[in-house]
Amino acid sequence: MPMSKQKGFRLKRMEVYNWGTFNQRIYALDIEGENALLTGDIGSGKSTVVDAITTLLVPNQKITYNKAAGSLAKERTLYSYVVGEYKNTVDEGMGSSKAVALRDTKHYSVLLATFENTQNNEIVSIAQFFWLTQGSRIVNKLFVVAKRTLSIEKHFLDFASIKELKKALSSIEGVSTAKSFKDYSKTFRRLMKIQSEQALNLFYQTVSMKSVGNLTSFVRSHMLEESEIDKKIDELCENFDELNQAHDTVLRAKKQMEILSPLVADAQKYRYTLQSKKGKEKLRELLSAYFAKEKLVLLEEKLHSLDIEETKTSSKIREYSHTLEEMQEKHFELKDALKRSGGEKILSINKEILRQNHKRDSRKKVHTNYHKHSKNLGLATVSSEHTFLTNVGKVEKELLGIEDKKEAFDTEQFLQRGFLDKKKECLNILESELGFLRQRKSNIPMQNAKIRDQIKKDIGIELVFVGELLRIKDKAWEGAIERVLRPFALSLLVNERDYSKVSNYIDKTQIKGKIVYLKVSKELGKRQDKVEQNALISKLEIHHESPFYAWIEWELYRRFDYACVESLAEFRRYKKALTKNAQIKSSLVRHEKDDRFRVDDRRQYILGWENKEKILQVNKDISLLKEALIVLEKTLKALEKQGKESEILRDGLRDILHFEDFESIDWYSIAKKIDALTQEKEQLEKSSDIIKTLEASLDKLKEEIQDKNQALNRFHQKKGKIQSDIEKFSKEAYEAKELFEGQKEGLERYILDLTAYLKEKKLVKIELHTVKKDEHSIREMLQKEIDSLNAKMHRSTEKITSAMQNYIKTFPLLSKEVDASLSSIAEFEKMFVALKKDDLPKYEKRFKKLFREGTIQHFLSLKTRLEEEEKAISKKISLINASLKSIEYSTGTFIELSQSKAIDVDIREFKENLKQALSGTIGGDDSYDEGKFLQVKKIIERFNGREHFVDVDKKWRKKVVDVRNWFSFGANEKYQGDGSLKEYYSDSSGKSGGQKEKLAYTVLASSIAFAYGLEDNANKSFRFVMIDEAFGKGSDDSTKYGLELFQKLNLQLLVITPIQKINVIEPYIASIHFVHNHEGMDSSVVGLSVEEYLEGKR
Repeated sequence: MPMSKQKGFRLKRMEVYNWGTFNQRIYALDIEGENALLTGDIGSGKSTVVDAITTLLVPNQKITYNKAAGSLAKERTLYSYVVGEYKNTVDEGMGSSKAVALRDTKHYSVLLATFENTQNNEIVSIAQFFWLTQGSRIVNKLFVVAKRTLSIEKHFLDFASIKELKKALSSIEGVSTAKSFKDYSKTFRRLMKIQSEQALNLFYQTVSMKSVGNLTSFVRSHMLEESEIDKKIDELCENFDELNQAHDTVLRAKKQMEILSPLVADAQKYRYTLQSKKGKEKLRELLSAYFAKEKLVLLEEKLHSLDIEETKTSSKIREYSHTLEEMQEKHFELKDALKRSGGEKILSINKEILRQNHKRDSRKKVHTNYHKHSKNLGLATVSSEHTFLTNVGKVEKELLGIEDKKEAFDTEQFLQRGFLDKKKECLNILESELGFLRQRKSNIPMQNAKIRDQIKKDIGIELVFVGELLRIKDKAWEGAIERVLRPFALSLLVNERDYSKVSNYIDKTQIKGKIVYLKVSKELGKRQDKVEQNALISKLEIHHESPFYAWIEWELYRRFDYACVESLAEFRRYKKALTKNAQIKSSLVRHEKDDRFRVDDRRQYILGWENKEKILQVNKDISLLKEALIVLEKTLKALEKQGKESEILRDGLRDILHFEDFESIDWYSIAKKIDALTQEKEQLEKSSDIIKTLEASLDKLKEEIQDKNQALNRFHQKKGKIQSDIEKFSKEAYEAKELFEGQKEGLERYILDLTAYLKEKKLVKIELHTVKKDEHSIREMLQKEIDSLNAKMHRSTEKITSAMQNYIKTFPLLSKEVDASLSSIAEFEKMFVALKKDDLPKYEKRFKKLFREGTIQHFLSLKTRLEEEEKAISKKISLINASLKSIEYSTGTFIELSQSKAIDVDIREFKENLKQALSGTIGGDDSYDEGKFLQVKKIIERFNGREHFVDVDKKWRKKVVDVRNWFSFGANEKYQGDGSLKEYYSDSSGKSGGQKEKLAYTVLASSIAFAYGLEDNANKSFRFVMIDEAFGKGSDDSTKYGLELFQKLNLQLLVITPIQKINVIEPYIASIHFVHNHEGMDSSVVGLSVEEYLEGKR
């Protein structure tokens, strides 16, 4: 086929200089875009030429040199080609082999290929220039790409230095140099429309391919591109390192909490126990004072009782002494009467009865007065000294209480009168405000309005408040908006015309209050076109007749762009916001709420040009205030009445205490005396024998005197005993008081605790005779409890310090400032609180963030990438199948690649583990999931390579993330007519040699067609293919099938094979190039057209 009819980029000329055994001369293959045969004897240098072409198109690190000839890796290298190593000799001194080279480091090598697309008149030349540095085996490279024809002779021989060579090449139009194969390859692939590196990888694999072998392996290796997923996995692993550290931090914090939580709980118990112990020690310390206090009360009661008893005894002594005196007098009188006998005695008795009657009446009058007072006070009727003294005690006690009650009544009366005065003052203010409101329609406060009125009066300018021009439409927001707009609403508006006059007046005048005025400018900024539904301004109405309408509207937009929000979540979101409860957020920083007045107090409202609602509210407040005044006045009258009643009671109590002793009202004893005298008189008058009677009376009197003396002695003894008891108990009371007073302040603080403790111990009532015993008993109880608490504290101390030691041992770096002692409890508690409230939530939050936003996202990305590659492979197989469908395999059939999921346990488990690791992480809550993390960690550890399993995991990773391994491939031979299956090939085993080669050519050709993009870029795509050995070993039929197939696909073939196949290959090639190696160290190549070859053969 003439080259002018060929499509795409084809190899036109290949040149080598100093490459392998092609030494010191430029050798070329001129194949002019046509199919050609490269042939020669074994060892002549065919593979050297093949490796030269491969080096130009494939990265050096991917090439196994002389692969077509079956060489092992590293048998030939780029270095060996550059220096021209051609044989090995034995170094007799070293006893080892040594390579012999044709060239040293002073020489350089050049490879150059020119590709041409005759359809588009495009030429691309690619070249690689190699040189060595003295003493180094590292080959230096210069890569060249040109959109024009280059040659070694013209462009790579005449230069003084590498630098000059680069400069000379760069100066040629259309020529570019590169330092790396990557940049070089990217450039020439772009120019020759080679779609991917995979196309050149397939080009390289094709050179030495013998058969398809296992179809799955062939499709994976030759037809599908290897993914660059490793980079993504490395990023994932690097990202996981940070997550793992965050996880370790969380675990460390949780471990800290695990140790600190019981430690802190035990510390709190210890502190509680210590507090309890101190409390009981304090109770023990105050126990003597408490019992001293209780004893003092009992002693005072006892002494009071003894005082009464002493008074009664003294009274009896006086009474008996007085009676004895009288009896002695009577004794004397009886003796005297016996002497004189006769009626003198009766006269004397009559005289005494008269005297005693006077005494009785005087005392009875005083008693009547006492009884009147005691009855008013509800006291018992007095007929004995005991009752009298009991009444005295009651009166003294009640008098103390009535004084306190009277003082309380006076205080309450004073307070209520103050409330009354304030309410009256408020009523006056409200009535004044009501009168003011009725005179005008404004809601502006009276004080502000008066200042405005004064300005008008003094300078004749009528000003208006902003509040008089604004009205709230949405009543639900009235209170809140009133509060936020109040300062603005109380501002007077002054136009530019009056500004100078008003400012002068304000400056020089004492206005007796505060006034704000705003200068109204005609120049307004641009306001918003759209107002949000919840905007404050949307809830306002501006007086439409006001000349200030536009200015006010602009100011509202500018200064009060608040959002009226229903929830605190919205409130926190907006920069400026307002709630119905009048919480104001004026910036991201400043927040304000003023609750000095209720938000719904209409009296505080100032907006609007009508005040009917405010007048109604003030009227309502006046009515409520008047009702409150009536209640207060009634309360005051009741208090006054109670005060007077208390005063009367107090005076009555004071009056009854004026009766100092029982004797002053004791008319009962006098009455008894009168009765006795009267009986005596009657006996005397009845007696016939007056002497006998007198003697009998005298004897009886003597007995009575004796009895009275004995009784008087008993009373004296009793009084002595009482006085002794008083002295004893007074001393005890003094000592108790001293003890109590010394600890009074502490006892007052703990009295409730001590009382509660005694109640708990069933000691409710303390008797004077058991005080000492009770105190001892309670002291022993307290001591036992204190001892028990000390033991408990000791156990707690051991437990706490043990936990501290454990913490310090576990976290030495975090415990440098603390030691394992009770003095460090506060520091440990601080660590616990910081961990619980700040650190652990912060660590968990960071872990969750890294886990969800980092690792999980990377895993999702990896999963997505793998799934995309999975889809891409399926799509690619479909496209290859489309290419295969156009190739007739056998008569009336075509080949179709089939794909199925690979049966591989590792891959299946990996996909399942990946799925499980991601399940529940999308759209789930933020809960900490240790299990999910461990699933992820397990995968990451295998990606990184587990300890002792690095090689195993490396192979595992390479296998499971290479999506090509997820599929198994086969080939279906189908009929072109209906697409039905004729035969299925899982691989080429079990087939005849010809069948294997035919299948190989078919799959290979379709793969190349797809990789080169022949259908997409029919006129522009890369078309060059080299096949080494394959055509040389196959049957003539299969060779012919392959050649026709490549020709049908319009691919350019350079066949490297022995000369024996020339008869089959000849119809399909345009030239033959013979390689010869003289003495194994000087290769050359000679080209002939097929016609020249056949002519020479004839």
